[in-house]
Amino acid sequence: MKKQLLSIALLLASLTSFAQLEQGKLLLGGRIGISSTSPNTVNGGTTVDGVKTTSYFVTPAIGYFIAENFALGLNIGFGGYTEKTPANAGTPELKDKNPYFLIGPFGRYYKKFGDNFAVFGQAAIDFRFGKNKNETYNAFFNRIETTENKTSYFSPNIRPGIVFFPYSKVGIELLVGRIGYTHSVVKFNDDSKSKNNSVDFNFDLANVQLGVFLYL
Repeated sequence: MKKQLLSIALLLASLTSFAQLEQGKLLLGGRIGISSTSPNTVNGGTTVDGVKTTSYFVTPAIGYFIAENFALGLNIGFGGYTEKTPANAGTPELKDKNPYFLIGPFGRYYKKFGDNFAVFGQAAIDFRFGKNKNETYNAFFNRIETTENKTSYFSPNIRPGIVFFPYSKVGIELLVGRIGYTHSVVKFNDDSKSKNNSVDFNFDLANVQLGVFLYL
């Protein structure tokens, strides 16, 4: 009986001990998220529905620890957002869809704190490719017309994060904020292009991502 209790205690200890972030370990998991906003305004006692925006992403990832506390990996996933403009004053409901495919390498460095926590910094380069579908209403012909534009993004970025290990091989993490640069290109049907460059320094709640990873 004592041997059985000792075996159980050792098993529990191995499950709750700190994950080994050592060379040769595999990092496998990803992040998923969805959010929706639907602003309303009140005009003369009448509530007017605004544009409803729904954003989503699914980003699986795989990595490998090339040294203790340091991993290199690859993000592969998809996401996007949709905008729904409600019908108003004879104009029908209109929808815009903006999906994308994402791929990009990343590197992480971890710093342990206590038995079950670590913080990390992640540097990544994201490549996104998509096709926007935008609806407009043609009042003259009384019809909805759809245009499609190809999009591409190049975005190197740095993000801090924190990870909690409830078990030795399971990490629940939060990526918080983003510092980066984005170069985007929109290619229209007539082969003309629109280019834009922007710098991000954002740590609001819109830039918090939850993820679950296995450390094998």
